[in-house]
Amino acid sequence: MESKEELEYFANRFKKWRISKRFSEEDAARYFNVHYKTIRNWERGTSRPSLLKVNNVCNELGISITYIYPLKDKSFAEILKQKRKEKGLSRKELSDELGYHVNTIGFWERGEFKPNKYALEDICSFFNLPESVLQK
Repeated sequence: MESKEELEYFANRFKKWRISKRFSEEDAARYFNVHYKTIRNWERGTSRPSLLKVNNVCNELGISITYIYPLKDKSFAEILKQKRKEKGLSRKELSDELGYHVNTIGFWERGEFKPNKYALEDICSFFNLPESVLQK
């Protein structure tokens, strides 16, 4: 469940982006392939982009998906798996990138083990996340 502050943050950020592009609500709706009322709802803070639209919106606004869909209620395992999939990486590819065995990545994603402090730093650095997000 999102907080009012989270919706307001996104609403303000989105409206500033739209105005900076000199887009009307209708222009923005065409740009994101949604109805203009959807744009109004985003800007009023009554809704946020669906999971189908969120990547395009976040890329345009220069914000992390976590501003729209916060990670705070998720476990480390869920966050790691989500971030890996967002980057389009397999477990093997992530293990190659981070320098940890593929089975270790699997253990972390299933919640069987948590990484040590140094591995956590590597993961946060790779995904550009604050360590506090993953220290649960």
